[in-house]
Amino acid sequence: MPSLILYTGNTLHTSLLRPSTTLSQYLVNVLDKAPESTDSLLTLETPTGSHLILPTPSSLNQSSTSNSINDEITAKLFLPSGISVEQAIKNVQTAIQVFKDVFYKGTQIKYFILSFGGLVFSDDEEDDDEHSQILTDEGLFKVWSAAVEAGSTSFIDENKVSKTLIEQFGVSEFSTQRLSTLLEKINSSAKSSPAIIPTINHINAADCCALPESLINLSKKVGIKLLAHHDPENLLPQPDVDLIAVDIVNKFEQVKKCSTEPNSHQWNWILKMTRFAPDRQVLTSNESLVSIGLRA
Repeated sequence: MPSLILYTGNTLHTSLLRPSTTLSQYLVNVLDKAPESTDSLLTLETPTGSHLILPTPSSLNQSSTSNSINDEITAKLFLPSGISVEQAIKNVQTAIQVFKDVFYKGTQIKYFILSFGGLVFSDDEEDDDEHSQILTDEGLFKVWSAAVEAGSTSFIDENKVSKTLIEQFGVSEFSTQRLSTLLEKINSSAKSSPAIIPTINHINAADCCALPESLINLSKKVGIKLLAHHDPENLLPQPDVDLIAVDIVNKFEQVKKCSTEPNSHQWNWILKMTRFAPDRQVLTSNESLVSIGLRA
């Protein structure tokens, strides 16, 4: 069975838009409104497998191409905790391919930020590794390298200008020690000069106002922006995944045979995309893609 990739649509255009609205509420809302016809579904074959995308932008009467070519896209990819390096790399490759082949053809990502599940910022270096299910430093580097490789492909935009798919890369919740180690690994293995290093380190808003001096100094030295974010630690709790799985199976004929038992599905990755118009200084789009698959 193909994995399911769910699309929220542009949440700025929904009546649910408010700070307390959760990702699952946006997904349930858009699934309820999506037509039950095959126009709502798209099968995408990738090197990582078959993926069923629903609903499609066209079925929601939304088109990403209507936005200005000068808009800046920030894409933040959330990976769950407890997965292998190989699975994390596969998730990164799939998310980037879905972005460029289905949703934003011929469009550049200004900032692509990696968020690793279980990795929570701490200014106490001794406590920083208390989460047992996060990837090792070597694993983080391998996933980073896979993202850079996937994002370094070129395309020709509508103005006939050659661009790389991703302009800048970033990370989230990296402590001084972890960021320093990643930079060392990047620089020691760089095949080109200058090496591609993070330009952003997302830190949760609760800790962003009391950052350790060591992190501030390191970031200034190499030109990394320390930016606050308000993303919850768990974007999509398991009960919400179970609820969404039931909705999908009950509505779409193509997945009628899938299990609806609690805990039978899990989210594989979440790609949160925001689009900003710098000339008008306004946010024009806020969308998410959520990959859900059967639990192994």
